[in-house]
Amino acid sequence: MSRATAIEERMIRDLLRRKRAYEGYFKDLKGVDNPAQSAYLSLIKAIVELAGKTAAPEAADAEECRRVAERILRDEYGVEL
Repeated sequence: MSRATAIEERMIRDLLRRKRAYEGYFKDLKGVDNPAQSAYLSLIKAIVELAGKTAAPEAADAEECRRVAERILRDEYGVEL
């Protein structure tokens, strides 16, 4: 694993931790917080982009990983990239 890949994987872990924090916040939220939703979607986009860069060569190509991630975001979260 290259140093760049290791850094990107740590970044993904940190972004996922932040994503879980937002999900907990939204669960307890009684109204709508548009800035928080925007930040949450930005986190998801960053995770998808970094995950595409760190895909193992023996795995599906990065474009395929991106299509799968976009489909999950669209189908599960209603997010269009």
